[in-house]
Amino acid sequence: MSVMHFRLPNAVAGKHYEGLLHEFLPDNSFVVEGLDIMGLEFDAAQMRLHGVPTQSGEFRLRFFTSSGNGIDPELLAETLLIINPDPKGMWTSIEPPADSPFPSPAERLGRLETNGNTLVAASKRGRSHAREGKFREDEFGIWHHPDGIWSLMLVSDGAGSAEMSRQGAATACMQALAYIEGQDLQGLAEEIARSGLDSIATRGRLYHILSGAAFFAHKEIRAAASNAGGHSRDYACTFAMLLHGGLPQGHFFAGFGIGDSPLAVVDGDGIPHILHLPEEGDFSGQTNFLTQPELFVDASALMARIQSCLLPDFRAAFAMTDGIYDAWFETRSGLGKQASWAAFLDELASKGVMDGTALNEGKLLEWLDFWSIGNHDDRTIVILA
Repeated sequence: MSVMHFRLPNAVAGKHYEGLLHEFLPDNSFVVEGLDIMGLEFDAAQMRLHGVPTQSGEFRLRFFTSSGNGIDPELLAETLLIINPDPKGMWTSIEPPADSPFPSPAERLGRLETNGNTLVAASKRGRSHAREGKFREDEFGIWHHPDGIWSLMLVSDGAGSAEMSRQGAATACMQALAYIEGQDLQGLAEEIARSGLDSIATRGRLYHILSGAAFFAHKEIRAAASNAGGHSRDYACTFAMLLHGGLPQGHFFAGFGIGDSPLAVVDGDGIPHILHLPEEGDFSGQTNFLTQPELFVDASALMARIQSCLLPDFRAAFAMTDGIYDAWFETRSGLGKQASWAAFLDELASKGVMDGTALNEGKLLEWLDFWSIGNHDDRTIVILA
């Protein structure tokens, strides 16, 4: 009898596997040699190999006739089963050198209770940086005005090619928040009530507040770089800021962004309102950075970066870096799809991050460890609900 050779689908170590044998072997009157060393079993009734492989490698399986009546078993067939290593297990985590300047923790959490809403934030070093022994380069900022009306959410992503970008991102968040704290937000609320959302007066106040915060952060980064004897491009980072006001007229949101970190609000009907679209160049990873002085020359271009909306209610507002955007929305057009946001909200709910309007920042940090092939950058997100 000639020996049959066939090919089964590859397996992955640590993941459930099933290989069907119906099309290769006529019946189940055989035994399998070689399964015990890899953690798989043979189910004769279902004619399948199944289980969770315990190791990776190439394993030869041999199928023999069942012995009986003193007849020696005969080799019927054989196959080479390839068990690939679990890609998650291939990632290592290395701590950065202890004497490195501007250290940043691998993880960071934040939470603020506002007037009827909650702000949570989480940031986690990406697998690519962990494998290379680099610091987390993302940062966030959250703030709530003591009067209970205004809140601010901010994310910044340090450029991977800029040596001190993590300090640029941290400075951007810290200085923008400091600037906002000194602004007349009550005057903004009064102007919206008096002249409306799109009036020249309201837009002028938003320009002073939001563009002003970005420019103030820009100048502080330049000053820090100069004092350190460096160049501001070494501190390059993106910048995305979302202002929320719980006004008598409804929920007011205004966004300002530079770079590829999106800002969005999902209203009570599940419709997304994108207040900053990621800026993407001709090449992967190409975008604008807060440290570029030419971005602050044209006032009309800065005004165009300000987007706002007034909603009767909302489910959640988001500021996120590209480590999340790339994995879950992939493209700018994906951000505008209601179905994409419904799936995203369902994912957060299923992982215990969102329960109605209740937010859990610990679960949010756990969720940031999600697996997405090819997406291993730092991940940072701020949620208001």
